[in-house]
Amino acid sequence: MNTIKRLFLLTYVLIHGMCGQMAHADYTTGKRIVAADITQGQKYVENYIKDSPPKAGVTKGWSCYADAAGTRPVDGTGGTATGVTFTATSTSPLKGPGAFVFTKTGAANKQGMGCSYNFSIDAQDKAKVLDIDLEYLVGSGTFTAGTSSTDSDVILYVYDVTNGTLIEPSSIKLLSNSTTLTDSLKASFQTASNSTSYRLIFHIATTTTNDFTLKFGDISVARTNATHGTPTSEMQTYTNNCSGSWTGLVTYTCKMRRVGDHAEFDILVQTSGAPTGTGLSINLPVTIDNNKLSAGFNFETTDGVVFDLGNASYLAGARYNTTTSVMPYYVVSSTASGQTSQVTASAPMAFGASDYVNIRFKVPVLGWGSSVQLSDQADTRVVAAKYGLTATHTGTGGTAIFWNKIAHDTHGAMNTANGRYTCPVGGLYKVHGIVQSANGVASNILVYRNGSAIADGVATTTYAGLMAVSTISPYTTMVSCNVGDYLTVVQDTTSNITTNSYVAIERISGPTRIAANETITMQAHLSSVSTVISGNTIIYNAKDWDSHGIYNTSNGRTTAPVSGTYLVSATTSFTGSAVSNWIGLYKNGALLQRLYFINNGAQEVQSGSIQIKLLAGDYIDVRPMTNAADFSGGSLDTGPCVLAVTKVANY
Repeated sequence: MNTIKRLFLLTYVLIHGMCGQMAHADYTTGKRIVAADITQGQKYVENYIKDSPPKAGVTKGWSCYADAAGTRPVDGTGGTATGVTFTATSTSPLKGPGAFVFTKTGAANKQGMGCSYNFSIDAQDKAKVLDIDLEYLVGSGTFTAGTSSTDSDVILYVYDVTNGTLIEPSSIKLLSNSTTLTDSLKASFQTASNSTSYRLIFHIATTTTNDFTLKFGDISVARTNATHGTPTSEMQTYTNNCSGSWTGLVTYTCKMRRVGDHAEFDILVQTSGAPTGTGLSINLPVTIDNNKLSAGFNFETTDGVVFDLGNASYLAGARYNTTTSVMPYYVVSSTASGQTSQVTASAPMAFGASDYVNIRFKVPVLGWGSSVQLSDQADTRVVAAKYGLTATHTGTGGTAIFWNKIAHDTHGAMNTANGRYTCPVGGLYKVHGIVQSANGVASNILVYRNGSAIADGVATTTYAGLMAVSTISPYTTMVSCNVGDYLTVVQDTTSNITTNSYVAIERISGPTRIAANETITMQAHLSSVSTVISGNTIIYNAKDWDSHGIYNTSNGRTTAPVSGTYLVSATTSFTGSAVSNWIGLYKNGALLQRLYFINNGAQEVQSGSIQIKLLAGDYIDVRPMTNAADFSGGSLDTGPCVLAVTKVANY
């Protein structure tokens, strides 16, 4: 072996070690090696923040700004920042040769000021999710960390320079004020389909007069890596729908975890005396996928002694009849001493104080997959926006409404100058809202995609002495968008639009299934005229789709199969004159929220939607809060009585 080859081999071994794989960063190029393999070479992930971690005195590309005072930045550039600096030091670095230092001095209110970094992404990262990753600690002074309801003194934002829009990442707050232990901020944001120019912003959001320094280690903005695998969760206790057929002196303790496309259960049934009931059955918080079971009885349990009657132990299992049992329904059978019948309060022995049954089993769950994509170029977060008007808008027939008052916009996708919402991720979008005319002129409200009408809203009649209201129905207005398509809301007559108007746009499905945000969705409608009195559930008796079997057409209840945030939308119509009444959303039998108000009038059509948090097993339904006349029915095309529920987040 010649000298050059020996030197090369020695250098390679020193860098990579003998284990074959490692991770490190090339601080001169900004590229991070996330995996190195002696046989396969290196894989790089581009960090768009160059010279990070920095060398002492090197803060190339960083500058400080003074926007108008506010909790959120305007664009993160320009103005004169006084007492706010962004420097680099080699003293006590968090990683590598140096650390970034964000400093606020002067003992004064600096709200609206901050420091930012302009960066350009590769064309391949357009319309993709990028990750932000950084470590930090408080170097000195008094820094107020953020909470679930309050901002930290400094928050993180991204600005799309090309489109002039502010983007809120999935996490923006610094949640630690430790001076000794670092904390991390990990976030993601969606890039636009037509932009490569962005700005990372550290913004002073509060009016604090305290001085402080923040020390940052490696600051990274890089592309998300896709990972495939089988989702497996920890065994967790649940309480909703933790029940069975035995009542009285019985206590149920329920645990569940996910293993691929199955749910694995550990159910403990304890008795403090003779239970009430005959054959023991266990209710489940999930819907069994019968297509993955063979016909007839199925027997699938874990090994072990699973119930004890004090002086005798029996091997037991869970048996499920796919042809006669009502889901979810499990029976317990013993297999010791030749007994295979269902366990009852008196068989195989009389149950009394301190006896118990411990059943462990697993079942395939409707809608679950065994191998899923854990992260992807597709956005795993909610894609949603809601906009209104800051003042009465003078509308012109045939032109788009310029929505300029933001309620929320997860991707900064609305252009308030032309009313265009540019779809940041491909998928199916739901558009809904209210357009109210100030001068009593009724309008058809049209939704356009790329300048062409694709769906009509519901035109209303002008009532004497009342403003005309047009409702955009989210159930007839389902729009399929590719990345970069834009949506607008157009009125077909000239009228002034009041500030009571709004539009909401939400993506309900995407090109991939994401384990972290699995698609759970249902829609049902009323197929015939139905009379509902005060406090009784409106039963939308015909399903249009139900991904996880969460809706019961017999009682009108939608039961959450997993915990998370759900979007609930409902629309009702009357066939005749109706008393004025509220339509309410009920959770577990109790009123949770008033959705909308029905005025006295024939064929009144109204809709409302709300995001709510549900635990696994929680159920919801929709009810009128005062006596109501007949609700209209009909097919989905002609009958506007529709209920839709979609899981939009895991938290």
